[in-house]
Amino acid sequence: MVCRRFKSSCRYRNKRKREKLKTRKLNNKYKSRKIREESCKKFVLNLSSRLLTNEEYLLLGKGMKFIPTPKVSSTYIRKQIMKDFLELARKLRCRFHYSTNTIKEIHPLYLQTGHIPPNGNNALEGYITDTKLEISRLKVKQFKHNLTLAERTAFNYLIKR
Repeated sequence: MVCRRFKSSCRYRNKRKREKLKTRKLNNKYKSRKIREESCKKFVLNLSSRLLTNEEYLLLGKGMKFIPTPKVSSTYIRKQIMKDFLELARKLRCRFHYSTNTIKEIHPLYLQTGHIPPNGNNALEGYITDTKLEISRLKVKQFKHNLTLAERTAFNYLIKR
């Protein structure tokens, strides 16, 4: 018995359905973009003498609280995490080395020195080295941009002006 999905009439029908669905999605995408452009033009007040493009209107229409994702590489993120952990390790070593049971008030003119105390506790040092190894093996995902390419170019152009 022949499977239905291998019949040529079914394949042709499914192909037509997929094509219709693609065109419908493109039309809806175009319509929704047009609607967004119109609504952004209503709410964005242009105080400059220069005319804004549609992408600039879409970008400014996102509002004052919108924050675009920064361009950051995964190596930079890993270095930043390691730097933060090294600062935590320094604070842990200081707390172990200089710990007393009395609570002292910090003087208002106290300045941090950045002093790194010597290695003291084997358990603490083991934790620090194990965590450094885990951070070095950490896989960082790339961030997804929350702006389209046209909006990013408009953003860069608006910053330069």
